[in-house]
Amino acid sequence: MRKLYIAVTIFFVNVFASAQQQLENPSFENWEGSGASLEPVDWSSLKTADNTFLAQSAPVVLFQDAGRDGGFSVKVENKSALGIVANGILTNGRVHSDLNPANGYVFTDASDVKWNSAFTARPDSIVGWFKYQPASAAGIFDKGKVDVLLHKTVNGQNPVGNTAANMIGKARYNLTETTLNWTRFSAPFDYSSTNNPDYILVVLTSGDSTSAITGSIAWFDDLELIYNPASLNSHTSNNLQIAQFGSYITIKNIPEGAHFSLVNALGQTLAEGCAKPHETKIALSETGVYFVRIASNKGVFTRKVAFVKD
Repeated sequence: MRKLYIAVTIFFVNVFASAQQQLENPSFENWEGSGASLEPVDWSSLKTADNTFLAQSAPVVLFQDAGRDGGFSVKVENKSALGIVANGILTNGRVHSDLNPANGYVFTDASDVKWNSAFTARPDSIVGWFKYQPASAAGIFDKGKVDVLLHKTVNGQNPVGNTAANMIGKARYNLTETTLNWTRFSAPFDYSSTNNPDYILVVLTSGDSTSAITGSIAWFDDLELIYNPASLNSHTSNNLQIAQFGSYITIKNIPEGAHFSLVNALGQTLAEGCAKPHETKIALSETGVYFVRIASNKGVFTRKVAFVKD
């Protein structure tokens, strides 16, 4: 079997320096309120929309459910009320509701920390886990989404409307098919500006905006923002051994209890898990540049590798 060692730099980043900005309560483990007003901490739904009358009249579209690995996940469901389909929605901003769904939107309220998430980083992608059960009407199936906007100043909303000039970057993942088991998604950010944002606005839905169909259900859990490891501040370390053996990348000398991940040049995580004590093997099938990231209580190690397909 061909054995190819890749001569590259290994990076060490201490735990504090490597703490990139993440979403608040991204695994939905913390909740507040009760009954119809139950919501994940730092997230909101129709029941806390800015129109108090409509918020009180709106159906419950948000629920706490079992998590992917224990704990909790969030469940959103499209419901009908007053002849209108209320989209199952969750956001880290605030919902602006209207009797005409076309006039509704989600927005960052910079005047109140309860309805905004200050954010100044430039992640490469957002990843997470979902399940989806789309409803259909007239042969057309519904479509949920994960929608993330990075924006400047106090004005940011989705749909962007007259705030388009404030947008820095966006990422979107569409849920289009029945997915009964927890499935990982990844969506890269597309940047329209070289500036850093001031806020991040996330929207998770079970339906397709104003054309949502009653009965569609989506579950979400364990959201994470991914950063290009090559951009991290680093110090040289010589402990890890990473090499290509045929169609595998093998990792040796991994700290006990460490977690590994393999990221491609687009910032998408292709494989991850708990490292094996002596050797961890990761199968690859495409030639390209990859990043192997090892996180442990000793810090975060990242290596850039050029994989050559046999």
